[in-house]
Amino acid sequence: MLGAPFIWRPWGELYEAVVTGRPAFERIFGSNLFDHLAEHPDDSSIFDAAMSSHSTMISTILAAYDFSRFDRIVDVGGGRGELLLGILSAYPKLQGVLYDLPTVVAGAAVVRTGPVASRCEVVGGDFFKRVPEGADAYVLKQIIHSWNDEDASRILKNCRRAIKNDGTLLIMGDVLRQSSKPDPNGGLMDMMMLVLSPGQERTEEEYRALLEHAGFSLTRVIRTPGPSIIESRPA
Repeated sequence: MLGAPFIWRPWGELYEAVVTGRPAFERIFGSNLFDHLAEHPDDSSIFDAAMSSHSTMISTILAAYDFSRFDRIVDVGGGRGELLLGILSAYPKLQGVLYDLPTVVAGAAVVRTGPVASRCEVVGGDFFKRVPEGADAYVLKQIIHSWNDEDASRILKNCRRAIKNDGTLLIMGDVLRQSSKPDPNGGLMDMMMLVLSPGQERTEEEYRALLEHAGFSLTRVIRTPGPSIIESRPA
């Protein structure tokens, strides 16, 4: 993916992105990243395959967090279902829902067949409009960082309307450290967001404020060798 033109061309405009604060991607291609992917299946296939290739990330998440107390989990923007497959495989009593755009979940063969198929529902939809209701856990892996605060709040508020009152929301991604401390991974991804999208990586306090605005209370941040896990509950 990193060598594909739809990635490296915007990186070549990093200077303008820093000066203007606008994603270089939109200036070059005339649309945002996700609208572009919807209209260019070859690029979308590369992007989806890259998002599905994080097997090490999934094992890190499973080692860091106990999902056993949940009955039903919704993976919001879960792509082709690799993370949900990993969770359901590790917890045989857990039910799951994979939720993403219809064009994305059409490729979710890993959860449509095999040992978890009977425990996994695949639903196509738009998380800016709604998310499946009634689960006690909602997962957003590498989703919120792609959007500005206004759009991120729309996604989180839809999760708040759908989640059980005693449920848990889990955001998985980079949590930036204070700017005075070295943070090579988070800093690089923050620049990636600047170049490709209107989103950004956030500090713990920025996540706390975003979650509070959407009706959640941040309970803890679990740092791992991969993505951090930001746990919150309905306020």
